[in-house]
Amino acid sequence: MELFEALKRRRMTRSFSLEPLPTSIVSKLVYAGTRAPTGANLDYRLFLVVDDIKIISMMKTLSPGFPGPPPLVIVILTDVNRAATEGGELGRTHSSIFDAGAAAENIALAASDLGLAVCFIKSYPEAAIRKILEIPAGFRSEIMVAVGHPGTNVKKPVPKRRETIFHNRFGALTTTDLQSANFLRE
Repeated sequence: MELFEALKRRRMTRSFSLEPLPTSIVSKLVYAGTRAPTGANLDYRLFLVVDDIKIISMMKTLSPGFPGPPPLVIVILTDVNRAATEGGELGRTHSSIFDAGAAAENIALAASDLGLAVCFIKSYPEAAIRKILEIPAGFRSEIMVAVGHPGTNVKKPVPKRRETIFHNRFGALTTTDLQSANFLRE
């Protein structure tokens, strides 16, 4: 699939079938996450793959935004000490969070390419998730990506959003900008 087709097809969903994902697919999704950039090309990001339905069910009971339940959750973690040591305070507090988002989006695009659905999850109590997943001190979960085949209760795409593309200065739209924005909606 072409990148722009994957961008067009990518959707967040809270409805998944329980059909397990083969290891080859899980490997592709994690590979996509590892290909995302990090601030200053630092190596402080880790991935925790959760496919045990009992653990996923425990995670769901703690999180109001958890879909459910998916057959797979990829938890994107930061080695906080390494991020601070190699990237300074900015690496620990900001860059690692942005980098986790880039990894999550790569996973979402790979899932779209593979005909799968995803949901980003951040509304969870960190301490409880740390305990369930046995995440040691010095590591922080940044975001969880639920992945699976779309369920039967998938919502329609979001309605068109207001225009947010400007040229050279805030509020300035040109004919070229509008044509470009129309390309994005095709």
